[in-house]
Amino acid sequence: MSSTTRAPAGYYTNGGLAGWASSPTVGLVGPAGLHLHEDWLAYTSGGSTRYGEVGWTKANVGGGGSTVIMQTPAAVTEVGVVGLRSGTQANRGGVLHTSAITQLYSPPVGMLWATKLDMSSTNNIEAWSGFSDSTNGRVRTSDGTAFLGVRYLSTVGSWEGVVKDGSGSADETVVTIGSHSAGTYQVLGFEVVDTDGAGTAGVQFFTLACSERRQWVRTDHGSPITANIPTNTGMVAAGVMALSASQRIVKQDFYTIGGRVAR
Repeated sequence: MSSTTRAPAGYYTNGGLAGWASSPTVGLVGPAGLHLHEDWLAYTSGGSTRYGEVGWTKANVGGGGSTVIMQTPAAVTEVGVVGLRSGTQANRGGVLHTSAITQLYSPPVGMLWATKLDMSSTNNIEAWSGFSDSTNGRVRTSDGTAFLGVRYLSTVGSWEGVVKDGSGSADETVVTIGSHSAGTYQVLGFEVVDTDGAGTAGVQFFTLACSERRQWVRTDHGSPITANIPTNTGMVAAGVMALSASQRIVKQDFYTIGGRVAR
């Protein structure tokens, strides 16, 4: 499944489909087929379903009031930007998810995921993106929501990479990624790596420097996480929660998945 068409590229091993095509030609996109990229080039106004190219569903968190809007790109490094806005009351928010919430059993070795996010404020806000087993669940340590992705909690004051399969600190593993300056995008993601040469999956979180358009410099954060990896989750483009009586907005430039996924 792909929301955009991209020519296969890379290499072949003995002409087999396990490799990559060396130039635009017939073959698979990547060694296991799936590539999904949401660039927010399509939009459906009103209602709660079919936002974007993938067709995301909006759900409220903690009560009504969340809205979805297209944001005007403010730099040449942005194409198609969505804004998910909370309500104006405390503890109100929203999630953009896929209505059939379960697509991913467990992230396999070789999977890559990344998103580009900004926030209207770093105060009194929760923001998150990744994979969840809930269409309207918050992803704090105390929440029972299974979650794999990144979150920003103003009570913590930094982006975190989160691998979480239940409530409580014993059921999540977290790596600190870094602070955020409102009005500045960050590219955050993870790669699932083989940690022992025997196929034991580990989730390696990273950031990509996006100020330079000709190349992205990857910085890994922490060690690959092998504990608390959830099963049976689905895609969550973005979630936002206002912790005070003022609206909060999370902006997303893209959400992308690639590599070895379920084939």
